[in-house]
Amino acid sequence: GRARDVCARCEVQEACLRDAVLYNEPGIRGGLAERERRGLRRGMVAQAECGDDSLFRASVAFSSGRMDT
Repeated sequence: GRARDVCARCEVQEACLRDAVLYNEPGIRGGLAERERRGLRRGMVAQAECGDDSLFRASVAFSSGRMDT
């Protein structure tokens, strides 16, 4: 959709996605819908105990179409 296209080109996409996950923001934020971010949030909570943010970084890459990062 149009919102996802805007997110893919945005220079603050990663920060926007992180805030949307942390603060449960409505709508498409950082290239992901609320339902997609709920799954991401569950994974992030599990990884936070280990200090690992690879799931978050992979989600940013996926939502922006940069799967090679």
